[in-house]
Amino acid sequence: MVRMLDELPPAQRRVIALRYFCDLSERETEATLRISIGAVKSATSRGLATLRTLHPEGAVA
Repeated sequence: MVRMLDELPPAQRRVIALRYFCDLSERETEATLRISIGAVKSATSRGLATLRTLHPEGAVA
């Protein structure tokens, strides 16, 4: 999984790590990274889409 995350841009990697590995909410991620809730949602969506495209055989939520 770590190698898969390395394929993401840094902003998406940070958001995905905080949301799914640290189990932070969108609001907690927003506060931690000091970015808007929209940026959190966008980075999450794009990051998961990228992982699905790069690794269609994997189980990415």
